[in-house]
Amino acid sequence: MTKTVGCFLVLAAWLLGTAPLGAQEQMRIAAIVNDDVISFADFEARVRLMIVNAQLEDTPDTRRRVAPQALRKLIDENLQLQEAKRIGASPTDADVAAGIANIEAMNNMPRGSLEAATKRDNIDFEQLRQQIRAEIAWARVVRRSPGSNFRITDEEIDITLNTIKENANRPQFLLAEIFLAVDNTVNEGEVLGLAERIAQQIRSGAPFPGLARQFSQNATAALGGDLGWMHQGQLAEEIETALRGMQVGQLSQPIRSLAGYHLVLLRDKRVGGAATLSPDSTIRLAQVHLPLGPKATPSEVKSQVDLVRLTADTAENCDDLARLAKELGSKLPGQLPEMKISALAPELRQAVLEVPVGRNTQPLKVAEGVAVFKVCERTEKSNIPTRDQIRTQIERERLDVVARRQLRDLRRSAFVDVRL
Repeated sequence: MTKTVGCFLVLAAWLLGTAPLGAQEQMRIAAIVNDDVISFADFEARVRLMIVNAQLEDTPDTRRRVAPQALRKLIDENLQLQEAKRIGASPTDADVAAGIANIEAMNNMPRGSLEAATKRDNIDFEQLRQQIRAEIAWARVVRRSPGSNFRITDEEIDITLNTIKENANRPQFLLAEIFLAVDNTVNEGEVLGLAERIAQQIRSGAPFPGLARQFSQNATAALGGDLGWMHQGQLAEEIETALRGMQVGQLSQPIRSLAGYHLVLLRDKRVGGAATLSPDSTIRLAQVHLPLGPKATPSEVKSQVDLVRLTADTAENCDDLARLAKELGSKLPGQLPEMKISALAPELRQAVLEVPVGRNTQPLKVAEGVAVFKVCERTEKSNIPTRDQIRTQIERERLDVVARRQLRDLRRSAFVDVRL
C-alpha cells in the first residue's frame, strides 16, 4: 500500500511539473509486462514524445490526457517485442537505423539529423528508437502469422475495380482517420473516452496527422491517418451515414463500428465526371477574348458575345483560332500553355470537361470580358487505382485485421501489473 501511494505522489508531482524527478523516482516501476519492466522514466519519456509528435502544448492537463495512452502504447510495444523475440523476428540495430533514415527522408531532413532534432525538443532519442524497433518487430510478427497466409485472387481485384468504376460518378470523399480498437466490452468506455479526448484536442487546434501517428491503431497511422479518396460504397455504412451530414474540414464524432471507434476528418469531397480525373490530368487551350467595360449595356454584352462565338466557330483548329483572335485585336494570348485541369477556375474547368477535343465551349464571362475556349489537347489521367494498388489496399486491410486480432490475444494472455 505504501509503495502504491508513493507512486501516486510521484505521478501527481510529475503531472503538475513541480520539480524534476530524482534518480530514485525515475527508476520507480510504472508497469510490469510479463518479465519486462517499464520504468517511470520510460513512461515520462514516452508522454513527452507523444506530446511533441502530436504538436500539443505540454501542460499538466495535456499530460493527464496523454498519460493513459502512452502507458498502453508502452505495454503493447513490450508485448510486440516479446512476441518477435519468441519467434526469432527481432529487429537488428541496422534495421532500426534504416527506419530512422526513412523517417528523415520522408521529412526532407539531412541524414543523421533526427537525433539532434529530438534533443532540441527535449525528447529521449532512445524512446524514439524503441518505438521504431517495436513497429518493425510487429510488422514481422504479423507477416509471419498463420492468418497472413492469404492469397488475393484476380477475381477479388476485379470485383473491387468494378465497384470503383461503377461508383466513379457518385460522391467521393478525401478522408483521414484515427482508429481505436475495442478488444472487449470491458474497455469500451476507456476507448470511447480516449476518442473523445483526441477529438477535443483536434477541435482545439491540434494537428490531425500528428495525433493519428501517435494514437491511431491501423496501418494508415504512419501516413498521418490519410485514407485518400474513397468512393461511396467503399466505406462502412456507419461512416457513410456520418459523412452525409458533414461539411468539408469537419471532424466526426467517434463512430462505433464492429472493430472499434473511428474519428473521420472530411478533407474534401467531389461529385460527377470530374471525379474520374486525377489532379495531374492536363489540358491545352486556345481562346478568343474580348473586353467588357464595367458599365457595358446588355446590347454591348450581346455584341461581344456574338463576335467571340462567331470567331471561334470560324476557326478550324487551335492555331487558326489564335490567328483570328490576334486579327480581332484580342489583348490576351490566343494559345495557352499546357496546364493541370485542377489549376483552372471551377467554372472553366467544368466547361472544358464537357466538350470534346477540337470543340469550343460556350461563351464564358471571364476576367473583364468574355471568351470562348477551344480544347486543343486533353490528357486524362484516371483516379481509378491500378490492379497493384488495389491488391496493396486489400492486403493492408486484411493485415490490419490480423494485427488487431493477434495483439488482442497477446493482451489477454499476458501478465500486466500497472503500478501507477
